[in-house]
Amino acid sequence: MKTSFDECAEAQPLRDQLWMNRGEVEFWRLLQECDSRVRLQPAATKQPIAQLRRYAGGTLPDTLEEFLRHSNGLFFDADAIVFPTDRIIRETEKMRQEEGCMPIDHLLFIGALGDGDMFAFGKAKSGEWLRDVFWWEHETDSRYSCGFLIWGYVAAHVSWRHPMKHGPAV
Repeated sequence: MKTSFDECAEAQPLRDQLWMNRGEVEFWRLLQECDSRVRLQPAATKQPIAQLRRYAGGTLPDTLEEFLRHSNGLFFDADAIVFPTDRIIRETEKMRQEEGCMPIDHLLFIGALGDGDMFAFGKAKSGEWLRDVFWWEHETDSRYSCGFLIWGYVAAHVSWRHPMKHGPAV
């Protein structure tokens, strides 16, 4: 299923640039320079990453851990595209207390829109982390793949928000 990220044609050039430079110095430069509303946080230290790894069952999605070593959070206006390590734990715990949702114990919530929708990595039944980031819609409890690796998700989210100076059309 296509998400709002996929349907924004004007976002494609920035999205492509970010994806092509995923994880490299140019990726981080593009993030900082593409829009003044993008706020990267200082890198996470070893201790918070280790604490998050323990909370997540001993491993993290590789690209999430790599991202956190560069920036312990990424914000865009009211959206927390990537939560800091401590907030990943808090938000995941909070979501696991929600009643009326399909099972979510296999999800690690890493970001949120200001409207209540959230983003998560999921684990397969084998216990391995899936490579996609999933969009959880709070109104319907629906989940959609919205980005491959943390890089695809961040590239899609930032570029989706960037060309629409007053926010995405919903």
